[in-house]
Amino acid sequence: MVRQLLAIAALVILAGRSARADCLAYEPAEVTLVGVLTMAHGHGPPGFGEDPKRDRKEEYGLLTLDRPVCVSGGTDSFDDEVDAIKAFQLVPDDRHHFDRHLLGSRVEVSGTLFHRVSGGHTEVMILYNHVRRAP
Repeated sequence: MVRQLLAIAALVILAGRSARADCLAYEPAEVTLVGVLTMAHGHGPPGFGEDPKRDRKEEYGLLTLDRPVCVSGGTDSFDDEVDAIKAFQLVPDDRHHFDRHLLGSRVEVSGTLFHRVSGGHTEVMILYNHVRRAP
């Protein structure tokens, strides 16, 4: 009986892992996402929406995907598994910014994913190093 329970537990664990195999990974893995690039607006510091009258207004790039994706949990304590992500906030690295003429277009965005700790506008964001029109 114990052996059967252990076998069932192992199958459940392995099934869970294989279901996550098609999910994206957090940094340092590089990913490429395809979707429509738009600009969005939200509240920034100091309260990030908790005190809209005092919070700075922010404009940020938003990539909206055709279909939701999932992200597997990572090694950082903030890197939670997330299912059904439909949009990602774009965060530029120090050297890369996207051309505004790409707004409203289907684009490919390459970079690394990280989970919002505070102040982000989407649960998972992409620190991008490349944005170009999708083929």
